[in-house]
Amino acid sequence: SKKIRDIILNTASIRFRPIIITTLSTILGMLPIAIGFGEGGDVLRSLGLSVVVGLGWSTLCTMFIIPILLQVNYKTREGMKTCKQAIL
Repeated sequence: SKKIRDIILNTASIRFRPIIITTLSTILGMLPIAIGFGEGGDVLRSLGLSVVVGLGWSTLCTMFIIPILLQVNYKTREGMKTCKQAIL
């Protein structure tokens, strides 16, 4: 059986490109709004900035923080199972 780290790295490498392409296309599409070009740009600037920052942050979470939390959770559960078996 594969180790959890190998499974997470394999999955992340498969999903990396589609996630980055989708995020970059949306962020680049929102940049004119975030910069505030055109008529009413001042009103929409905060919306554009919110979307750009939110997508950037969620992408970082998806690619780095979530896999780390999965690995920690798996190790914690395995440790708990070992402790239960030792006690019983």
